[in-house]
Amino acid sequence: MTHTPKTVLVVDDDDAVRALLEASLPGHLERFSVATARNGAEAIETLRTRPVDVLVTDVSMPVMDGFELLAYVRNHHPNLPVVVMSVMAPDDVRHGAPSLGILRIVRKPTSPSEIARHVLEAQADVVKGRMSDVPLDTLLRLMKLERKSCSLLVRSGDQKGRLHFLSGDLVNAYAFGLDVDGDAAARHLLALDTVNIEFERSLHNHERNIHTPLETLLLEVATQRDEAMRDARDGNGTTGATPPPTEASTAAETTTESVPDLGTTPPHRDVLGALAQLQSSLGGLRERTATATVVLGTAAPTIERAGAQMRAGVARSGASIEDDRRVAEAWREVAAVAERLARAAEALAADPDAAPA
Repeated sequence: MTHTPKTVLVVDDDDAVRALLEASLPGHLERFSVATARNGAEAIETLRTRPVDVLVTDVSMPVMDGFELLAYVRNHHPNLPVVVMSVMAPDDVRHGAPSLGILRIVRKPTSPSEIARHVLEAQADVVKGRMSDVPLDTLLRLMKLERKSCSLLVRSGDQKGRLHFLSGDLVNAYAFGLDVDGDAAARHLLALDTVNIEFERSLHNHERNIHTPLETLLLEVATQRDEAMRDARDGNGTTGATPPPTEASTAAETTTESVPDLGTTPPHRDVLGALAQLQSSLGGLRERTATATVVLGTAAPTIERAGAQMRAGVARSGASIEDDRRVAEAWREVAAVAERLARAAEALAADPDAAPA
C-alpha cells in the first residue's frame, strides 16, 4: 500500500537549528518530508505553494516573526496543527503539559525526538477530527510569555477593534463602533466569536488604560461563555448578552469559593492545602479590586506567619493539629483572617467605592 508523504514545515532563523531538524526529523517521522523557512514571510510563501501537514515554528525571527505567522495561519489555515518553539515557555511544558487547542508549545532548546513526538501527536489529533484554529487566548498568553510589544487588530463580521500590548502586558484596547476603550473594550473584543487577527507594527495607544490582568479578563470571558452555553442547554437562553461581572463581584465570588470550611480541624496536609487556597485568594483579590489593597496588605503577613508556624509544627512533631497547641492557634488565626477577607469582599461587592474597614 502506497502512503502519500506528509510535510512538516520548520521555521527558524537559526541556520544550525534548521539544519539539525531537517537532518534529524526524517529519522523520527516515517512518511514525512521536511521543508524549511528562515522566517514567517518565507513560511507563508511555502504555505501558498505546497501542502503542509504540520507547522513547527520559532517565535522570535526577523522580517516576520512567529506571531505574525500564527495570525496568518489562524486566518487562512485554521486546521493546520502548529508546534511553537519558545525559550520563554514555562518549565511544565517539558513535562507533558496538555496541548492548547491545536497549538502545542515546546520549550527551547529541545531535541529532535521531542519535536517529532509533538508533530505525531498533532497529526493524530487531525486524523481523529480534533481540529480547531489557533485559540486566541493561547496566542495572547504566548505573547505575554514572549513579552511582545505590538498592536493587534481584531475583526469579527462588522465588529473590530485593537488590543495594545507592551512587553507582553495588555495595556489598552479600543472597540470601533462602540467607541469605548480600556477594560470594557478588552472584554468586548476578547468575547468576539470567529475573529480574524492582524499584527500591526506601529506602536500607538500604549499608555496604560487597562487595570485588569489579561488572565482575569480571559477567565471572565470564558466563564460568561460557559454560563451562556449552560443557559442554552437548560432552555433559559436570552437574546441579550450577559453583562460581564464587576471586579467587586468577581472578588467576592473568588473569596467565597476559595476559602475552605473552617468549622472543623482537618489533618495537617489539608491545612497546608487550605493555606495555599487562601494565599491564592489573596493574590486574586489584589488583582481584581484596588480598594481591597489595604485590607489584603495587612492580612498577608498574618497568613504568611500562620503558615510558617503550621509548617514548622508539623515538621517538628509529625503530630496532628490537635496535638500541637501552637499550630492549632495558628490555624485559628488563619481562620480569622479568612473571615476578614470574606467580609471585606462582601462589603466591596455591595459598595465598590467604600473604603475597606
